[in-house]
Amino acid sequence: MDSLRYDAAAAKSRLRVKTMRFNVSRSARPFVVYDATRTTAAQALMFLRWGSRFGWCVLAMGENYFVLPFRAFLQTIVTTRQKAATLATVFGLEDLVPSPVLQGQVKSIALEKRPRDRSTESYVVLTSKRKERIAISGVGVVGKPVSISSVEIRWVDSGSASGGGVARVWGIKKAAKRPAKKAARKAASSGPGPDQRQRGGGFLSFGGHEPKGGTPKEPERNLTPQVLDTVNVFYATDREPKESGRDGSTVGYSNRLAPVSKLAYGLCTVSIPENHKTGRLETPSIWRFQIHEDPKKHFTLQECSSRTPAAFFTELSQIIAKGEKKTAFVFIHGYNVSFDAAVKRTAQLSRDMRFPGAPILYSWASAAAKKLYSKDEETVALTVDRLAGFLKRLSETSGATEIHLIAHSMGNRALINALKAFQTPSAAAKPFKQVVLTAPDVPRQDAEVLIAAANANAERITLYASSKDRALLLSRGLHDNRRLGYVYDYPYVISGLDSIDASSVETDFLGHSFFAATRTVLGDLSALVLEGKEPGTRFGLRKLKTPSGLCWEFD
Repeated sequence: MDSLRYDAAAAKSRLRVKTMRFNVSRSARPFVVYDATRTTAAQALMFLRWGSRFGWCVLAMGENYFVLPFRAFLQTIVTTRQKAATLATVFGLEDLVPSPVLQGQVKSIALEKRPRDRSTESYVVLTSKRKERIAISGVGVVGKPVSISSVEIRWVDSGSASGGGVARVWGIKKAAKRPAKKAARKAASSGPGPDQRQRGGGFLSFGGHEPKGGTPKEPERNLTPQVLDTVNVFYATDREPKESGRDGSTVGYSNRLAPVSKLAYGLCTVSIPENHKTGRLETPSIWRFQIHEDPKKHFTLQECSSRTPAAFFTELSQIIAKGEKKTAFVFIHGYNVSFDAAVKRTAQLSRDMRFPGAPILYSWASAAAKKLYSKDEETVALTVDRLAGFLKRLSETSGATEIHLIAHSMGNRALINALKAFQTPSAAAKPFKQVVLTAPDVPRQDAEVLIAAANANAERITLYASSKDRALLLSRGLHDNRRLGYVYDYPYVISGLDSIDASSVETDFLGHSFFAATRTVLGDLSALVLEGKEPGTRFGLRKLKTPSGLCWEFD
């Protein structure tokens, strides 16, 4: 009997085995299947690097299958130092309990006890016969309530993953929904099953009932708290701290400059919403009648704790040392940005670039108000020396072999002026790998001297500019001179600078956050930062000849 296949060995070893029947609810989320004995972590990561999104990952090892939540799978292969090892070794499959396998349209399974939540045995591999062979048709969840609806299964064979690893992909999409009244009539005619309770027009399924006899128990509620996917962001800031509690622990920072001219350090934990889409920073929207943050739907700042300077750099160096590439990036935000918003943006960049190292935020004291533009101009000038000192200490004590610097909007003024003040001995190696200037609110008249200073301290300087950037167009009106991040007739071109025209990409109304809000630019930024590729070798860029020389634009 298929439903007892998983307990066959146990039944033979014991004369009397008491089992409980659990409902298996089919998941309508797409999944990927890997041959765990042939595919390495590096091959799996390369296959998934182009933005593929799945709900589950199935690792096949011989006749056994192990189902893992895709986010947990991805986090493990990104952070593991055993990139050349097979997935079976990385995940220690020999020590895990295989996921049960059910054939056909079986909707329940008999187990001795309820499996641990989010463990491999809490998921079920559903199979079906396709042209004289057995194929995986879906993934099921043991004992999870789910609305019953019809699904259409599409099977696609993607062939071999890069380097000989085997990866097969199945997509499952929901069929058109039936009207609620029609669904209710059909459900009423068939009658509820032993493990079902009627709720409105459909059914919710629960597991954990005795298979025969007796009164069915009340459905068990899953009281296990949801495990959120998180990103840890290190930060340095010259903002005035907020304090609460008797111990004076720091929980956030204001939009004012600290009265004492020194930096505060710490670590923030940001939760990522389950349905996060690349290029989006999901936050509450009044247009969707959302007032409060919901961790399931929005980026949420879960925790913010301060560190002494010594503790900060010690902890940072330990995290960097654990990474395979020993890398970090520093993000310097722009005008009209609060501390919380800057932390979330840093977390989003780290997640969407799939950055394998330590994300670091340098947050200067922006007033976070549109009408206080002139105040932000004054404040960003005051932070230059503090930023230069921070970058110097970071390069000397972090132990990172690669440090990338990414600045946005007015934050570019702080960064390139800090690099101008940065003194690197001529014989020493350059302390920074990539310097990325996104939509810089910097006058073109100063660009030549500043970019020369940046080139003295970094291996490559890249500029992302756009003619759709309305915020920089307004800045031009305030200053009566051209901005480096705006494309007028042609992008700004100068020797030692890779100039990228992003005018063709779709973006928000102001067009000022295109660097982090579009998959196209994020993909190019990822190829630049993670692989160090030149513009001519990056996908989606083409040459653009200008009177000042050669630059690049997106297809």
